[in-house]
Amino acid sequence: FGSTTGGPWVANNGHHHVDFKNVDTQRYDMTIWSIDNNYEPLDPVIHVVDDTNYDVRVLDNDYGNTGWIAQVDCPSSATLGGTHPDKWCFGVLLEYNLHSSVYPEFYDTAAERRSLACEEFGHTFGLQHSSNSDSCLGRPVENSTSLTAHDKDQVNDYYTPSSGPA
Repeated sequence: FGSTTGGPWVANNGHHHVDFKNVDTQRYDMTIWSIDNNYEPLDPVIHVVDDTNYDVRVLDNDYGNTGWIAQVDCPSSATLGGTHPDKWCFGVLLEYNLHSSVYPEFYDTAAERRSLACEEFGHTFGLQHSSNSDSCLGRPVENSTSLTAHDKDQVNDYYTPSSGPA
């Protein structure tokens, strides 16, 4: 949990403002499904916003044959703070790659899309990959569309609606 070299970073507080910047319906739906079914019952408060005041901006684009399907990135334009393992990023990007080398192969089924959204959104809270294949953060990623009780406990233990590392 928390930051590793270069990320994932913890969220900057107990509120998560999520902006969908020109995201197509499929990427929007899979991310909202994951929020509603995995993250909404947790302590951090998630708000979908449509402005520049966001903690997480969801994007989809053809990023080329990069070797990644989706990623969470803290761009140079973001505000960084804290120290390891509580390094945080305000303005993180969750990017879905629509390049023909990954799309539609890794977006074939609703389960694949939901698993990917669950994993990537988890990184925006500081969750890291897991060896538990019951978790959407486990490997291979398409095994699960949900968080485990351990994943949820990590988020809830770290965040409350009015707290966090910032």
